[in-house]
Amino acid sequence: MVDYIQGVILVLFEALICSAFLSSFLQRKHREIRWQMLEVASLAGLYLISAATTYYSKSLLIRGGGQVLAVILVAVIFYQCKLVHVLVLDLAFYGIMIAVDGGGIVISEALFRRNLLENPMFQVMISLLFKMVTLVIVVMIRYIWSRKKHVMEMQRVEWIMLFLFPLMTVCIMIILMTSYGNGTMLAGYVGISLGMIVVDSVLFVLLSYISDRERKLRLLQLQQTRAQERLKMYQELNVTNTYHKKILHDYSNQLHCIQGLMADQQYEKAKEYAQKLTNDLCQGSDFIDVHNTIVNVVLNQKYRLATQKGIKIIFDIMDFSEIKLDDQDVVILLSNLLDNAIEATAKETAHKVIKIKLLNKNDTVIISISNRISKPVKIVNGMIQTSKSDKENHGIGLNNIMTIVKKYDGDARMRYKDGWFYYTAIL
Repeated sequence: MVDYIQGVILVLFEALICSAFLSSFLQRKHREIRWQMLEVASLAGLYLISAATTYYSKSLLIRGGGQVLAVILVAVIFYQCKLVHVLVLDLAFYGIMIAVDGGGIVISEALFRRNLLENPMFQVMISLLFKMVTLVIVVMIRYIWSRKKHVMEMQRVEWIMLFLFPLMTVCIMIILMTSYGNGTMLAGYVGISLGMIVVDSVLFVLLSYISDRERKLRLLQLQQTRAQERLKMYQELNVTNTYHKKILHDYSNQLHCIQGLMADQQYEKAKEYAQKLTNDLCQGSDFIDVHNTIVNVVLNQKYRLATQKGIKIIFDIMDFSEIKLDDQDVVILLSNLLDNAIEATAKETAHKVIKIKLLNKNDTVIISISNRISKPVKIVNGMIQTSKSDKENHGIGLNNIMTIVKKYDGDARMRYKDGWFYYTAIL
């Protein structure tokens, strides 16, 4: 009975590790913790079915093939993925496991006596150790991939906990194995190791729950930002329309005034008056038109704001009449990026310039914004280390940008070079 319990725990733990590996690269259909637990349970169940049906087979290919098919079936059910991607990840995961098992066996044969290696309890402990080493490797891969995608799903402290607990378990298990005394002690060591693995598994699930909760919080913040940006856009439209109505209402009076000055041969005054009237009209006009009402509103709004602060904006834009992005997402992306650029450039004493490039080609949208900034920008883990007093709200803006980039399976890059800060989003 004990052997069966040990076997089930090993299978569940391997299923948990496999799930962590797959979710590092693939997008889940359902992010809630209950779906993740169902995924692990389903994978463990399929592992057990595969083991039972291939128990009498001597071919490692057949026995391994059953596990590969189990992973493919679970991935198709629980993830948004292509079959070829699942197959590659499946083979990569089992490649890691084979490498760990193979390397571990070689090291074990060099360190321990043969009679000890033939002890069933000791073999269970070695299997547990190999699984823990695999988990440590998977956590490292998950962390590296998250940094590469510039989307950190957990806080740094949580990552440290997720890495250190399995690593400490590995170290303790190695110490227990090397201090082996007799069969009774070994059984106790196996029990301790199983308990530690259960604790590590619970910790992993809890951190996944925390990650899911933080994801929901970011989505809530994003929804609030969308509502705020939508309100700001409507207010800007209302201000612009009111201004245009006022100008049109007074336009005939202005023309009569110019006509009177001309009749009195006060040509210079008429010229100055006409020039002032032209400037006033230009300030309320829309200069940018990309054949997209939402983008037009945002760009013209930020253009007027930058002009008021003495900032020159250089545009390189294409037709945005047909883009795959939702209007609300476009507003958040452009508003946050341009607000940050305008705020940073406004602090400069000279060369106040912002360059905006908007491309829409082959169903790919590229938003590139660069601005002059004399003070070097520190970028850590794909995030700007802000010096703002309101760091929390500033971080929300950056997180909203990355949430939208991730929503469209896009990529974002930022860098500082020679007094210029560059931000490019590809969606």
